[in-house]
Amino acid sequence: MRRARVTRRAALAALAGIPALAACTRIGAHAGSTGSPPAVGSMMPEVKDLTVDVARADPGGEGWRVDLSPEGVKSSQEAVLPSQAGPLVALVSGYYGESLENGLDAALMALDPADGSLAWARLVTLPGGVALRQDNYSGIPWGEIRAAAGRSAVAVSPDGRHVSVIVRAYVSSVLSEHVSAAAVLDAANGQVVRAEEIRGFVVAQALTDDALIVQTSNTPYPAGDTVIAGPGESGAGTGADAGGGAGGSSGAGSTLTSFPLTPQAPPTTGSTPLWLLGATHDSLILGAVRIDPQCLEGNCLGYRAALAAASGQVTGRIDGVYAVHPSGLLERFTGGE
Repeated sequence: MRRARVTRRAALAALAGIPALAACTRIGAHAGSTGSPPAVGSMMPEVKDLTVDVARADPGGEGWRVDLSPEGVKSSQEAVLPSQAGPLVALVSGYYGESLENGLDAALMALDPADGSLAWARLVTLPGGVALRQDNYSGIPWGEIRAAAGRSAVAVSPDGRHVSVIVRAYVSSVLSEHVSAAAVLDAANGQVVRAEEIRGFVVAQALTDDALIVQTSNTPYPAGDTVIAGPGESGAGTGADAGGGAGGSSGAGSTLTSFPLTPQAPPTTGSTPLWLLGATHDSLILGAVRIDPQCLEGNCLGYRAALAAASGQVTGRIDGVYAVHPSGLLERFTGGE
């Protein structure tokens, strides 16, 4: 049984839009090859109620502290995220060890910010709780998969009304064959808003207030080193340096698939050579490079980010960006500081 400890301080940090992350033990093991990718439509996620043992502990000056022990959860990487209703605790997979053989999942637990009591809890799994399927284990780029999973496992919409999780279902040395399962939940009650099967290697995901956007690519990156174009351009033209000496473009790059949060509304697609970093209420935040985590400690001068439509068309620029959080909160330097 996995256990997550949450304090009032961590919850307040999450409600401010700053996720609190916890490390986990990593075990090197793997499952065997299983051949061809699963059939189309066979990897829609399952969402079920989750039983959680909630134990109150001495707050130690923190206001309140709870230990959460969800039953049957295999994932152990923890994040505390903001929502309109209160803090959300997510347990997601790091794609190491036993989770590859015993099944992958993601747990979401919503807490009352006043006292830490449990509002709702859901478990997102692959159909029937099956394990991750793999083909050609030795040729699979596990480093890139784990890095992408770490930044794309969970996201919260800027208005705090929705939370999305992605669980990878099939991995291969051929990235275009990858399959994942995505579920968007209502943060107020844990009800499913949209569930989708994603084909292709998931580079990133983000939520606007009204859509889930998933970025997929046939490579572990969108399109190599790329500069940010001006408003109205594709993002692959010439422009100013993106904070780290980005050079020329290498094509249209990745696919952006937008799934409206309106039931039955069909998805739309676009493309971009830039990284999907996050989203505002109604726009995507794109960047020519991934933002170095050390920027949060003040060890960089910030990057140039682009605001874009779901199609990938750039509509504006933001300079001095040094952090984009899963809730859409963006931090940047201003006034030369």
